[in-house]
Amino acid sequence: MTADETLKILPVEDKRMLRSFVKLPRKVYRGNHLWVPPFIRNELLRFSPKKNPFFDHSEVQLFLATGDRRPVGRIAAFVNRNHNQFHKDRTGFFGFFECVPDFSTARQLFDAAGHWLKERGMNCMRGPMNFSTNEVCGFLLEGFDKPPATMMPYTPRYYLDFAERHGFRKSRDLYAYLITEESLDIGKYERLARLIKERENLTLRTIDTKKWGQETRKIREMYNASWSGNWGFVPMTEAEFDHLVRQLRPIVDPRLVLMVEIKGILSGFALSIPDISPALQRANGRLFPFGLFRFSLALRKSKQARVVLLAVRPEFQKRGLAGLLIAETTHALMKAGYTAAEMSWTLEENVLIKKPIERIGGRRYKQYRIYEIPL
Repeated sequence: MTADETLKILPVEDKRMLRSFVKLPRKVYRGNHLWVPPFIRNELLRFSPKKNPFFDHSEVQLFLATGDRRPVGRIAAFVNRNHNQFHKDRTGFFGFFECVPDFSTARQLFDAAGHWLKERGMNCMRGPMNFSTNEVCGFLLEGFDKPPATMMPYTPRYYLDFAERHGFRKSRDLYAYLITEESLDIGKYERLARLIKERENLTLRTIDTKKWGQETRKIREMYNASWSGNWGFVPMTEAEFDHLVRQLRPIVDPRLVLMVEIKGILSGFALSIPDISPALQRANGRLFPFGLFRFSLALRKSKQARVVLLAVRPEFQKRGLAGLLIAETTHALMKAGYTAAEMSWTLEENVLIKKPIERIGGRRYKQYRIYEIPL
């Protein structure tokens, strides 16, 4: 009996299968010291229609591949109705792909996801997305020698080969930049910030935590407006944004949430958080009995951050505000004691973001690829 004959692709239908789906990456990355295990409890909640507001507007199906009755791969297929309504297309998505190094398994997982999407009227499958461009997405293309930053993926090199052998073609590449104390060009930062401040009558401030709800509502509205023209963007619903804010708030440092106002209008903002990946590695994905203590201890020692979000309202773009936010964010991070920061991700064609990052000393050190295939 061949491996193909023993392989089964099964829809995830109960809690036992969901737990196998969530824990499958531990098999794929066993012995890989760069992979970052997420908290198992959080991953289980991610796939709960009652807990994750993504399910309010989308249809999701998880698939588990088993060989000799053991899990060997997984994939999620989903129809994001908000995406298709916003972009006026019929694109389906795959995500949460993990697979042992066996192309036959990968091929059948891709086929299962594609068939499920085609049955629902989709004419294209794109991914990986976990679940959208507002979250984790892409297969790692460059930078396999470094661990991922918070909310960024780490995937084996052979996933690229599997996708291309299956017939997927590049849709977009995403870049991650690294700025360190050594690479930061203080002179360029100071000149850039001074020029923009002199030209614009603006106010630069940090978030007011006493008005947290009011401030985050402003940020959501501006974020959706500013990113509306970007490839693949899907506006975040109020429930989705609140869900993200609840996840991030325990680690948010108010000093690292910068807001630019012009004539009283929130015109741009940037959000940075500590890179919790080393802390997650220490906890090994488990909160108890010692995971939470190890996580907290490692987090206190973190000296690297990730710039998660940066946005400028459309009518204020091409006026240097993105450059100002990048420069001021870098300065704020170094002042707060961080020695390095990852700025990620940015679309390969987004010159308005790429140029100021490179100008003050950012180095592109990772690249991710999103694929698509006709159905």
